[in-house]
Amino acid sequence: MQIVEVTESNIAEAGYIHSEAWKASHRAFCAAAFVEQHTPAAQADYLRREMAAGKRVYMLTDPAPVGIVSVQGSLIENLYVLPQAQNRGCGTRLLRFAMERCDGVPTLWILNNNDGAYRLYARNGFGETGNRKQLSEHLYEIELEWSRLREIRRTEAESHRKAYSDHGLYESGSWLAKPVRTVLELLPLFEGDRALRALDLGCGVGRNSIPAARVFRRVDCVDILELAIEKLRENARRFGVADIVHGFVSPIESFPIAPGSYDLILAISALEHVDSEETFLRKLAQIRDGIRPGGVACLIVNTGVQERDKETRRALPPQFEVNLHTEQFRQIMAQVFTGWHPLKHTVVHQKYDIPREHGLVDLETDVVTYVIRRPASRDEQCP
Repeated sequence: MQIVEVTESNIAEAGYIHSEAWKASHRAFCAAAFVEQHTPAAQADYLRREMAAGKRVYMLTDPAPVGIVSVQGSLIENLYVLPQAQNRGCGTRLLRFAMERCDGVPTLWILNNNDGAYRLYARNGFGETGNRKQLSEHLYEIELEWSRLREIRRTEAESHRKAYSDHGLYESGSWLAKPVRTVLELLPLFEGDRALRALDLGCGVGRNSIPAARVFRRVDCVDILELAIEKLRENARRFGVADIVHGFVSPIESFPIAPGSYDLILAISALEHVDSEETFLRKLAQIRDGIRPGGVACLIVNTGVQERDKETRRALPPQFEVNLHTEQFRQIMAQVFTGWHPLKHTVVHQKYDIPREHGLVDLETDVVTYVIRRPASRDEQCP
């Protein structure tokens, strides 16, 4: 596939695409005579007027011309793909190309009855702003705006849904195959005291919550995905800890942590998925205050994340809501948890192949592990 700019030399082809795609999408609710007015020549003239008004029009070839899109400022318009070329990724390719050329946050307008296009935009991180343009009694346009947070969370949710559907807990072949070793190593610190409580932020289907339930009286488990909590409850019943494991469907940033309420708080590859760096700092403080004297925080965070397209080697925006530098995270931890006892601190540089919707990605990250214990009394605080 190749995308080229539309000029007078190829505007006839662009007009043909606009005509055929527009007629196919409007026949169901527009008068036949009105639809047939949108001839290739008429739509080529329309595109000339768009270009004269400052819009840049682009055409996708595969290898023949199959789709067009226009961009002006942050506004994306005229995204059309020939009917016979749809469902092959052409619309997504044009949309992503246009988004990269927007001056600000990408926006667009869509007819309220265009369900297929709505799904395309939603898959790529667009959501409704609440603005509408009424065209007739039943027909109106909806404004959509792109959100990085929305796109990251949608793609992350899809990848986790696939993992949870394809692999059972502790089944070989995925990251669900076994609990995190660091979690297993610290659980003996709490054995013998059944009055203890634990919290697992970003619990998933119970990879670490289930082992913790063998030691703790109660384990509160939080995940943004309803499917994850459903699977967690199934796994808790399967492993005989349903009365100990309590699941909550909630974004991590929204789940309240009462001061002095837990003896262990786990956040395994979770805090980097809160909605902002400000929230990240606030949640760290809540974790600190939520742990009882003598309790432990176990945090594993990806920092310094870089992503590159596996085929083209082009740098891509990392699909992490918060992407701190490794040294920056170390400094934050030192400030937030002043006086706590370090039990474990490691930084391991990792490289992975990660499937994304547009293809395979090389991901590099520092996996930073902190296990820190709150002093049982002021006398025990570290200098």
